Amino acid sequence: MATDSNEITAAIEQLRTQLAEAQEYGKDARLQFHIAEVEMEFLVEVRKDAGASGGVRLGVVKLGADAKASQATTHRLRLKLNVHDALTGESATVSGRR
Repeated sequence: MATDSNEITAAIEQLRTQLAEAQEYGKDARLQFHIAEVEMEFLVEVRKDAGASGGVRLGVVKLGADAKASQATTHRLRLKLNVHDALTGESATVSGRR
């Protein structure tokens, strides 16, 4: 298992970028989604490096056979969205319920 301490930063930045793109894409849609909560979960590993420089390293765990093979990182992302009707200015309704 290899780790990369920049993986968490990259994952958060990628999420930020994709949410901004989704916001731009849906800006004229009647049903708008307001993010109530974002939860990200990462599988991380803490390693203590030996040697002159030493130190502790925290990174997202990558699972893979070798460096040339495609590597997968397991993340869990949970978004809680509130649906807003841009036309009425209220929460969107389904079958008369909010």
